[in-house]
Amino acid sequence: MHGQMIRSAVFIASIAGLYLSAAMLVPAAVDFYYANQDWQVFTISAFVVGTVCLAAAMATRGANANFSRRLGFLVVNLLWITLAVAGAIPLYMSSLGLGVADALFESVSAVTTTGATVISTLDSAPPGLLIWRSLLQWIG
Repeated sequence: MHGQMIRSAVFIASIAGLYLSAAMLVPAAVDFYYANQDWQVFTISAFVVGTVCLAAAMATRGANANFSRRLGFLVVNLLWITLAVAGAIPLYMSSLGLGVADALFESVSAVTTTGATVISTLDSAPPGLLIWRSLLQWIG
């Protein structure tokens, strides 16, 4: 019973990760339009996150657990972790030079719609990164 519940939660989180990887193509297009080299970061991140999430979705498809409070709590927590970690990947790889902790903080702050930032040069940040922060806040 618990294995089926975990498989269902992983399947749901992996589908959300697939949508997030598709959303990474929006800032990639913006940066490509403005000739900012971070478009490559978003494209690579979308491919990596999409591949991992597609593999997880394929491995856990067909898992149908009955909805319960326990499953609800598991799904919500797994969604927050998945979106925060996947959202931090392009921030970490970007031209801003953020460390792992700063990129994760920035992503968690956006997904939780807190709005706090560790980016001191936010006014001069590339347009794709500004769009990505906005998208993460909207998704959160």
